[in-house]
Amino acid sequence: MKTKTLADQKPSNRQLKIVIVEWDDAWSHSSGCIPIPTDSTPMVLTSIGFLVKDKPRYIIVAGEVRKDDGHIDYFTYIPRSIIKSTTVVGMYNLEDRRKNA
Repeated sequence: MKTKTLADQKPSNRQLKIVIVEWDDAWSHSSGCIPIPTDSTPMVLTSIGFLVKDKPRYIIVAGEVRKDDGHIDYFTYIPRSIIKSTTVVGMYNLEDRRKNA
């Protein structure tokens, strides 16, 4: 069975949003024992990229979309429960990309 890629989508679905996402990152301390933290706060991260999945429970933002087949690379899966904000800063048309490949 062939894996579906962004290039396989219907023409009307070949627009990708370019987004900036601010989100609370889960993090850990990994170098030895420490006292239990009393006032730890999440690290707020900012990701920018192509919004390739937009589901009720999560989004996926990719840093790269391959020119020849629409495969993605350098992606981040972000649960909606930790997203602080999402801003659309542009659009990327996969159809234009394929014509220039």
